[in-house]
Amino acid sequence: MKKIISVIVLVTVIVAGTMVSYATIYDSNVTPKQNEKQVVEEIKTPDPKPVKTPTKAEREAAHMDFCATEYPTATKVWKYMRQELGWSEAVCAGVMGNIMAECGGQTLNIDPSLYDAATGHYYGICQWSAKYYGEVHGTSLDFQLKYLKGTVESEFNTFGYLYGGSGFGYESFKQIKRPEDAALAFAECYERCSAKTYYIREENSLKAYSYFTNY
Repeated sequence: MKKIISVIVLVTVIVAGTMVSYATIYDSNVTPKQNEKQVVEEIKTPDPKPVKTPTKAEREAAHMDFCATEYPTATKVWKYMRQELGWSEAVCAGVMGNIMAECGGQTLNIDPSLYDAATGHYYGICQWSAKYYGEVHGTSLDFQLKYLKGTVESEFNTFGYLYGGSGFGYESFKQIKRPEDAALAFAECYERCSAKTYYIREENSLKAYSYFTNY
C-alpha cells in the first residue's frame, strides 16, 4: 500500500499594509507538476488612523480648562483679554501682572470685590479710584471687564506719552512683545500707580505668562 504524505508550507508576509499568507501544498501522491499548487489568502488589515496633532488654539483651550480649576477668576480675566479684547499673551500677562498687584497679593488668587484696606477709596481688579471712576465701585467682575474694555483705549491714547513718549497710544500698547514691558506700560498709562511698585508688577507678569502659556 502506497503511503501518502502531504506537507503544507505556510509563509506570511506584509505587502503594502496587507497581511498575505502563501500556502504551498506538497502531496506525495501526485506528480511534481501537479504538486505546484499554491493557495493565496489575503487578510485585510485596516490602515492605522493618523494621529492628529492638536492645534495651538486647541492646546490653549485645554490648558484654560485646567487653569480654571486652580484660579477660576484669574482664568476668566485672562480668557476675556484674549478672546474679547484680542490681546496677545504677552500683553495679557502684562495686564495680569498689574491685577495681581492690585487685588491678588502678587498671586493669581485675585479678588475683584476688594477695596483697599487703607482708605476704601479704591476698588476692583484695577483698584479704580472712587473720585474719578466711582461708577465701577461695588460692581461685578463681568462689569469690571466691560469697563476695562470701554476705558483702556482712551486712557492709553491720553496718557501713553508717560511710557512711550509722544505718539505712543493704545495701538502701540497692543504691539508690545514682552510681558514685563506690557506690565510697565499698563502701570504707567492706565494704573498710573507709584513707581515703587513697577518692578513687582513686571515680576508678576512673568509669573502669569509662564502659568497661562504652559501648554
